[in-house]
Amino acid sequence: MNTPINMAQFAAKVCGMAQPGRDFVKITKAVINSDDTKGLYQYQYTGSEGLELDCYLEYEPAERQTQWEPGCPESITLVYALHKDEDISEVLSDDVRSTIEKEALADLHDRAKNSHDDARIEAYIDRMEAA
Repeated sequence: MNTPINMAQFAAKVCGMAQPGRDFVKITKAVINSDDTKGLYQYQYTGSEGLELDCYLEYEPAERQTQWEPGCPESITLVYALHKDEDISEVLSDDVRSTIEKEALADLHDRAKNSHDDARIEAYIDRMEAA
């Protein structure tokens, strides 16, 4: 049987929010389908409190600086963080969000280096080696 979550404790211990207070965002059931996650990088995050999240992140590869364009570093941004089918991304602290993004980017690099089956990842490796 599922026990209801004490949202104040959840926010404080798991999401890294010191005191939810009046700025606390109510968690509602997310309806996320495959169209919503299409093109996003999926990463399984496990936090220090045992929190397990199915994370979906948007990846932008680095762009080289040219004579006409300033270029930009690669980036990855958390879009969805699902806990028991609920998107809790809005209640995650900046520290937890940053940790997820850093770990997901490292995971993406590891997968790219270790995979030879996915042509898209191989193309990514080629771009990284050319940089």
